[in-house]
Amino acid sequence: MKLDALDKRIINYLYHNYREPLTVIAKSCKLSRDQVEYRLGKFKSSGLIKKYITIFDYSLLGFNELGALFVKFDPAVDIKQVIKWLSSHKNVISAGTILFKYDIFCNLVLEKYTDAEVFLSELKNLFGVQDYEYVSVISSKFFPLKNFVQSKTELTEELYFKSEKQARDISGKDLLIFNYLEKDGRIKLVDLSKKTKISSKLLAYKLKNYYKRGIIPGVRIQFNMSLLGFHFYCIRLELKDLNEKFLRKLDTFCRQNKHINGLTKCFNKYSFIIQLCVKPDQLKSAIASVNNNLSGHIVNSQVLFLDDETTAKTLPF
Repeated sequence: MKLDALDKRIINYLYHNYREPLTVIAKSCKLSRDQVEYRLGKFKSSGLIKKYITIFDYSLLGFNELGALFVKFDPAVDIKQVIKWLSSHKNVISAGTILFKYDIFCNLVLEKYTDAEVFLSELKNLFGVQDYEYVSVISSKFFPLKNFVQSKTELTEELYFKSEKQARDISGKDLLIFNYLEKDGRIKLVDLSKKTKISSKLLAYKLKNYYKRGIIPGVRIQFNMSLLGFHFYCIRLELKDLNEKFLRKLDTFCRQNKHINGLTKCFNKYSFIIQLCVKPDQLKSAIASVNNNLSGHIVNSQVLFLDDETTAKTLPF
């Protein structure tokens, strides 16, 4: 699938202005409303946009453990069945296959660290687990897909899952709203009002309050980048000398590098995970760029190819 300049302009604008109505998007992109509506429909029907994902600050909802699990299964295990089971589990935000060292990965949102042991035990009882590694995530930063949209801004959505925040009081109506927002982060206010039986005026107030209180930091677009020839890779880094000066250098490098769209800090031997979005012929130079810019700090590294990821589900209940 190929995108023209107008396609890229619309996606670039949406990446930073996720809840704007079509009329505002059209005016900002200097297009007609019909053109914008047609192209957004094209992105959805083609599968390029898999979902408008609403991001929640889980610590404010009473979930204080975010984890990434990497698993190697016995050769006889049907990986498709594993993915199907993971996709239906309430605590699995997303899952997918990996090539080489492991077979699958999944991202978990849990109330506490010990819940990871319960989840892993359940997985072992159902499937033949040969090897695994659990990573406790401290924070994640998501950057614009610069290699894709050529963004001129430096806007970043940052989530801190271990910031020791107190869970907020959430009502039944709030949970109802969250469930519809989880399904579609760009749902129209009028449609949300019909589904929840809550007035548009009250919903507008509540949405503004969710963002103000930090319960919803934002919305991201989940793209099927393989349609454009791009693939996701993770570079896991074991680093030394993690002083403030180096951490600022690492953050700046990841923000500016056109191939990097995510940086995750972990409680693990591999203390950071850099996510790359590249075409296959760009991988070698992208890895070389990481090695060159972080030279002298890398003790060990590991590259994982994320082959296929399920559509994200961002509420753990």
